[in-house]
Amino acid sequence: MNSTTLQALLAGVLLSVGSFGQSFTFMDFSASNGITLVGDAAFSPTSLFLTTGNSLETSAAWFTMPLGVVTGFDTQFDFQLFHDPAGLPAEGFAFVLQNAPEGASALGAGQSNLGYGGSANGIPNSLVIEVDTVMQPGLGDSSSNEISVHTAGPNPNLAAETVSVGRVTPSILMADGQPHTLRVVYVPGTLDIYLDALPQPVLSIPYDFGTGGTWSNSLPVPGLDLFEQTSLRVGFTGATSTIPNAVATEILQWSWTSTGGPAACFAGTVGASAGMPESVLTVNGDDGGFLRRVQVPTFQPLSLEIAQPSTMTAPSAFLVFGYAGEADGSHAISLPIGDFCFPAAVPFSPPGSYLIANSFGIPAPALVPSTLAPWNLLLTGGFPFETTATYQAVIQDFTAPFGLAISNAVIVDFVTAPPPVIQDVFPRSPAPGDLVTLIGEGFLTNYQITVDGIAVSPVLVSDGYVVFVYPPGVSCDAAVTVVRPDGQSASTTINPTPVITSVLSPSGSAQGGQTVILQGMDFVEGSTVTIGGVPAAVVSLTEFAVVVTTPPGTPGPAPIVLTTPYGCTVTETYTYL
Repeated sequence: MNSTTLQALLAGVLLSVGSFGQSFTFMDFSASNGITLVGDAAFSPTSLFLTTGNSLETSAAWFTMPLGVVTGFDTQFDFQLFHDPAGLPAEGFAFVLQNAPEGASALGAGQSNLGYGGSANGIPNSLVIEVDTVMQPGLGDSSSNEISVHTAGPNPNLAAETVSVGRVTPSILMADGQPHTLRVVYVPGTLDIYLDALPQPVLSIPYDFGTGGTWSNSLPVPGLDLFEQTSLRVGFTGATSTIPNAVATEILQWSWTSTGGPAACFAGTVGASAGMPESVLTVNGDDGGFLRRVQVPTFQPLSLEIAQPSTMTAPSAFLVFGYAGEADGSHAISLPIGDFCFPAAVPFSPPGSYLIANSFGIPAPALVPSTLAPWNLLLTGGFPFETTATYQAVIQDFTAPFGLAISNAVIVDFVTAPPPVIQDVFPRSPAPGDLVTLIGEGFLTNYQITVDGIAVSPVLVSDGYVVFVYPPGVSCDAAVTVVRPDGQSASTTINPTPVITSVLSPSGSAQGGQTVILQGMDFVEGSTVTIGGVPAAVVSLTEFAVVVTTPPGTPGPAPIVLTTPYGCTVTETYTYL
């Protein structure tokens, strides 16, 4: 692509884009990209048939891409249930939210398990809203026109009402061959289910995807393990019995909105033509998950990475832009290749935006030089102040229109991290040249360490520990200090003066040969003991106790002096008799 065409595509105009969160609408299913069918599910020209009324059908239909649920969602679908008047409308269908290992190929057992349940192959890690049209006393059903919410937490789900967290028999008959509307609204902590035009929920359940809920037997059930801690795969399952007791389940329309999440433009369009969009822009290896947000402490390394799209067999040219602030999609640029989350253009960016790197070679000034993707920009010193920025790119993707695609966007919050904490130091009384380990948290990187004012260099580092070589000439009760570049620090004591808390057998014969036990702390191997200035034989020594044999002495009080190999002393009194 020549630079003139690229510049034209990026010339852009500012538009108001009000679609927040992940959302879609299938007014019908004539264009069904993004839905994966499993088992007996099939598309008609305008609808989705989970079951067609044949015997022993079992099916599922999943929206292929996981959708955000942790901050809330609002979904609605229209359905019709047909059956032979000579038989029963068996068995029914379910709306399912799941994060099973099988992903978009997940399918449970058939018949009364409705395609989601089963003790052996029920869909694990799922929450199910079932429309059950046959009463099964063995499962604990309360009617043949029941809406029930089932979950077994991370375990395989079951059709038995023992795992129901709420159920209702609505006044509206659902298997009457007429269109009905089911709406599910989740606000963290509450799940509301509406049927048709009824103004109030037919069922309202206390439930949270993180903490779970309560089964009908009053026992707690845990929440679900969410994809990237934010999302689940959503869709439908269904099953039939045998003719004439077989129901046809038709989904006519379906819409979904994840509430409270980022604007739709944050997903980008890279790889969208081959399936769901993929993340090629990351910050410190993180695309921000569902919320597209990453925290980076001030003064800490920042790495901005552009990966080569999986659809490309060769390195890709790109433009990566930054925006000074949090882009919310309300001023996105609508381009033929997708929506860009903030105003950006070449050769000159609008106020607030800036071109970071340009590997297309078009005449547009960038902050840093770049090569083709895969590429990364590393700022070892990070940002020296708190701020927020948003990053997004245009990158080559030959499967996309014009051979270009919009990358995912990432919001980065540069924040002051909590202060470091030193929880322990080992050993507390080291010899010069020994390796010393500081254990704690919040050390991060780019810090300085001093021991008694002497700068030392770490030999091993992590956020939870630091290892350095102990220097010579350290005084007693010296401070070892970790200072981060943001000015926050933590200190502890090293080479402490020993403490004697008690003396067992504090008096004895002036002829010597008595056993004396010094109890305390911070006693060090190699320490010496004198009594009245005369060396006492050290029989044994631990960190908390020293056993000595007294030398001969003169009747009366005599000082006991314990001296560590590093010159720290502590004194007590012994009395010769």
